[in-house]
Amino acid sequence: MTCNRFLSSLLLACLISAPAMAQGGMEDFLLNSSRHTFRLNPALTPDHDFLSIGNASMMNRANIGASSLLFENGGKIVSGFHPSVPEEQFLGGLKPDNFYSAFLNYSLAAYGIRRGDKFHTFEVSLKSNAGCTIPKDVFAFIKRGVQGEMLNFGNSRTNADMYAEFAYGYTQKLSDIVTVGVRGKLLVGLFSFDAKTNRMNLYFQDNQMMTYLEAELNLTGRWQDPATGKKKGLRVPTGLGLGVDLGIAIQPSPYLTLSASVTDLGFMGWLYGKGGLAVTTFEMFDPVSYDSDKFSIAQIIGIAGSTAKEINETVKVTESGLRARALATPINFHLGAKYKMPFYDKLTVGLTGAATLYRTMNYMEARFGAAVEPLNWLELSANFGYNTYGWAYGMVGSFRIEKFRIRLALQNNFGGWFKGTELPSKPSASVITAGLTYDL
Repeated sequence: MTCNRFLSSLLLACLISAPAMAQGGMEDFLLNSSRHTFRLNPALTPDHDFLSIGNASMMNRANIGASSLLFENGGKIVSGFHPSVPEEQFLGGLKPDNFYSAFLNYSLAAYGIRRGDKFHTFEVSLKSNAGCTIPKDVFAFIKRGVQGEMLNFGNSRTNADMYAEFAYGYTQKLSDIVTVGVRGKLLVGLFSFDAKTNRMNLYFQDNQMMTYLEAELNLTGRWQDPATGKKKGLRVPTGLGLGVDLGIAIQPSPYLTLSASVTDLGFMGWLYGKGGLAVTTFEMFDPVSYDSDKFSIAQIIGIAGSTAKEINETVKVTESGLRARALATPINFHLGAKYKMPFYDKLTVGLTGAATLYRTMNYMEARFGAAVEPLNWLELSANFGYNTYGWAYGMVGSFRIEKFRIRLALQNNFGGWFKGTELPSKPSASVITAGLTYDL
C-alpha cells in the first residue's frame, strides 16, 4: 500500500467528498407561504391545513475549503502533499482540527390541521448525521516526513448514523399575543458506525513509513462471516431514542412577530452488533503526490474504496459481544424577528440567529433578509449574513400551482468554487432545500 493511495483517500475523501443534509431556517421564517415553519419553531404554524410530501434539506459544513487541500501546478491539480507545494503554504491554510460535518433531513410526509386555537402536526422523516475530524499534526507529519521519530495520534473519532423520526406537534394560542408549541419525537435507529482511534503510531525512516493502529470499531446491521458465509449481526432497528422541540412566538402587533426555539433536543441509544479492537501494522512507501489533469469527487471516492478494501484485508479485528451506547442528537437554537410592512403587506423583512451544538462541530450564524410576494403564485426571498465560516447569502423561491406549492432554496458562504471542480474553495456551510406541499 502506498502513501499516495492511503493518505490521499483517507484524508482528502474524508474532508472533501462526504454527503450532507439538514433543516432550513431563514427562508421558512420569512415566507408567508411556507408550510414548514413548525420545524423551525413548533409555535409557528401556517394559516392553512396542509399535506407535505418529499421535503428534503441537504447541508455541508466544513471549516476548511478545497483551496486548503488542493493546489494548481503546471495546469494540473495536486494535493498539498505534492512535493511542488511548499510546506508553509499547505500547513498555513489548515486549522488545528480540520472537520467536515454532514446532516440529512428528508421528510417523507407531513400533515398539519387546525382545530380552533390549536394546531396539530404529524411528520415522518429520515435523518442522518456524520462527522470527521483530522488534526493538523497528522497533515504536518505526513508532509514533513519526520525522520527517525515515533509519533502517536490518538483520541480521534469518525462517526455516522441514520434514523427514522416520528413526530407529533401541538401548538396552543395562549392569548392574542403569545403562542407556544412542542413537538415530541420517537427516534428509531437504522444504522450507526463509530470508530475511535486509541493509538496510531507513525514512524518514518528512509522514505518508508511504519504504522501501528489500535482502534475501537462499532457497527450496527448485518454482515457476512467470511469463515462460514452466514449472515451475522442485528436486524434493524438497532437504536431507539426520544427528542423534543420547544418554541414560543410573540406577536405584539399584527405586523411584528418574535420567535425563539430549541429543536432536536434528545438522544439516541444504540445497540451495536459488531465491535472490537482492530490492531494492525503495515508499511507504506513513496511520497504522497496526488495529481490529476481533471479532478473529480468520483475519482477520490474510487481511491478511497480501493484503499478501504486493502485496509479491511490487513486489519485484524477481535470481535466482542453486544455493546450499548447513548449519543446526543445535534441541538439547534433559533431566534427571529420579522416585520410585515403596513403600507405593503406582501413585503416582510427580518433578522434571525441560529446555533448548532454537535460535539466539536459547533456552528453559529446571524442573518438579515426580506421576502416579497409580487404575484399570487410567486414569493421570493433573499438574505445576507455572517456565520462561523464568514459572510454568507441565501435565496428562495416559492411557486404555487392551484393548491400545490413548490419551494426551492439555497444558502452558502461567499468564496466560490475551486477551479475545475464542484468543491467550495473556502470554509462553508451550504444548504439546498426542496419540497412540495398541498393546501387542504
